[in-house]
Amino acid sequence: MKNVIYKGELVFVRVLTPVIGAIITALLFPNLLLLSIAIKGSLVSLATLIILWYLYKALDIYFYRWLPGCVLHIFLFSLGLSITLSEIDSIQPDYYAKIRGQAFMIRVKSEPRLANGLLRFESQVLKVFNETGAKTSRGKLLVSIRTDGKSNPKYGDDLIIPNKLAEIDPPYNPFEFDYKSYLKNQGLEKQVFLNVAQYRVIGSNKGNGFVSSALRLRKKLVAGFSEYIKDKEAAALASTLVLGYRAELSAEIITAYSKTGTMHVLSVSGMHVLLVFSILTVLLSFLDKNVWLRVLKVMLIISAVWFYAMLTGFSSAVCRAAVMCTIYVIGKTFNRRTNSYNTLAASALLLLLYNPFFLLDAGFQLSYLAVAGLVYLYPKIRHLFFFKNRIIDTIWTGAAVSIAAQVATLPLSLYYFHQFPLYFLIANLLITVPIQVVMYIGIGFLILFSFKASIPISILEVVGWFLKLCIECIDSGLIYIGKLSFSSLSFYPYGAAYYFAFFIFTLLLMISIQFKNKKTLFLSLLAFAFISIYTSFEQVKRNNREEVIIYSLRKNRAIAFFRGDECLLYTDLQPHQKNYSFSIQPSLSAFASHVKIVNSTVTPDSINPCNYFFSFRNWRLMIWDNRWNRKHFNKSIKVNTLLLTNNVKIDLRKLMDEIQFSLLLIDATNREYRIKQWVEQAQKLGIKYYVLKHHPAFRIVIKS
Repeated sequence: MKNVIYKGELVFVRVLTPVIGAIITALLFPNLLLLSIAIKGSLVSLATLIILWYLYKALDIYFYRWLPGCVLHIFLFSLGLSITLSEIDSIQPDYYAKIRGQAFMIRVKSEPRLANGLLRFESQVLKVFNETGAKTSRGKLLVSIRTDGKSNPKYGDDLIIPNKLAEIDPPYNPFEFDYKSYLKNQGLEKQVFLNVAQYRVIGSNKGNGFVSSALRLRKKLVAGFSEYIKDKEAAALASTLVLGYRAELSAEIITAYSKTGTMHVLSVSGMHVLLVFSILTVLLSFLDKNVWLRVLKVMLIISAVWFYAMLTGFSSAVCRAAVMCTIYVIGKTFNRRTNSYNTLAASALLLLLYNPFFLLDAGFQLSYLAVAGLVYLYPKIRHLFFFKNRIIDTIWTGAAVSIAAQVATLPLSLYYFHQFPLYFLIANLLITVPIQVVMYIGIGFLILFSFKASIPISILEVVGWFLKLCIECIDSGLIYIGKLSFSSLSFYPYGAAYYFAFFIFTLLLMISIQFKNKKTLFLSLLAFAFISIYTSFEQVKRNNREEVIIYSLRKNRAIAFFRGDECLLYTDLQPHQKNYSFSIQPSLSAFASHVKIVNSTVTPDSINPCNYFFSFRNWRLMIWDNRWNRKHFNKSIKVNTLLLTNNVKIDLRKLMDEIQFSLLLIDATNREYRIKQWVEQAQKLGIKYYVLKHHPAFRIVIKS
């Protein structure tokens, strides 16, 4: 007999809907007037609920059973709206950016990260200093300090810094990751760049004591991995897998995990929490003798799970798993039947009320979709086939888990990552057991390391060597799979509407199969037809398109010539460099299947025309730097576009005698003062110009 789900079991599923609606409304319309209305709505609806409860029989409310539910939904919507709007600092009157001042008092709210000599951390602005004194303020600020590495701020430190607020740059190149929106979704809308002489520490240990202790412990444990795992890459991966420490991993490793659909193991998630829970359950099984011992066991497990969540950084996926684990353990201890959908919704509700911005977090969205897919799809996929052989049946069980999670997250994964790993099933099956082994050994290593003074060093060295061996085997396998032909399919970034239609198609198809509804099946096929036609139409357009993109980069140069799905890229960057991956690769993946890279690095005091003159159809480009200042032409050169680069010293009047051009481009390698001079000259001379610095990439469509 099939398990029947009753409406009363899905209380939190129903309650979650108005809260999500409220969060979306608040994010779309953030203002103080709406906050005032929401607070009043919460109070009025709460009072109405209390009155209805007290006068339920007197007013014959049972004849209007819809009324309490309606009022409850209004209360939850108003409450969600109030909480979300209260968390949006930028609309508040005491937001630091709205107060005029010369300096700020800030508190370090995240663990500072050092990379390439730059220390970055998130801070809370506590006070703004001006001529009239200090004013209490609120709001988050992203701080970057060019440091010498001698003495750096720590979590919980209070600093005095000058008011050097700067905007966070939006994406300037096609399909570049929108870092500005990403930070805004975390409440960060401003940043500041400082050097070591521009800040002063005025207090320490002002943060949360538990978090501070957890960060110190994690730092010590990460150092343990680094000390006894001799390979730097393996140590970094161990820190990432076991402790959620955002270590610097090589581009090759990240690409391998991405192309094989195993990126989820690089972020501490529900799988890691489940392994910790399993270990604790086995270790504490001796406490199942009576009720009071079981209660003690529950308290120990919940405390340990939440300590692990704190140790790994309280990511949305870990918090989801910790909340669900807490609900499950409590229900199991007191013999309460728990509904998986209700438990999932309850954990989401608690997390969103704690931090409404979780709703915008990709990890939160993918985590909940994956678990929902496992709860709903896994049993159906699992029972498609039955195998008598235990080994084959175990493999099929693992495959069913991977397929269920992949199907549930597919539309959202394509929207965020624009690729589908064809070998995800093989890769996930191959790493499932090794990853668990690494987790178990890693946790065991950390326990041994905590008692370093009492055990022989040789034991830690052996365990560290074995951990290194396991990680290297996993990496080698994934790198091999990632390099296979057609390891992943790249998808054009069509936008949110397209992938929402994809999600609707998937949802309608599942509903039609579940309830055997022909109308729903027809609607799903209609959605699929729309997606297919639109995709084909866009593909034909791209195949006939010829375009030039001159990228907006700070210290480098890149020019891409697209013809159909082929691209010739002229750049001084290498594919393994971060700027290439961050600013150039997204558009190459979107537009081209075949890319040829031409290195633009030139030798000093030499001029190769191939590095300075480009012709694409009837469009011609010339690049002008200081090497041309010593050259003279017998007659004027005609080009469509002239690009000034490398802070070239040139007067535009003199330049016009040498070159005839329709458009002047100025890239970001030039100094600000020189750009300003050229802009003023161009305006006086009536020259059409475009500045790439702090502006989007320049695109020329030759054929559409």
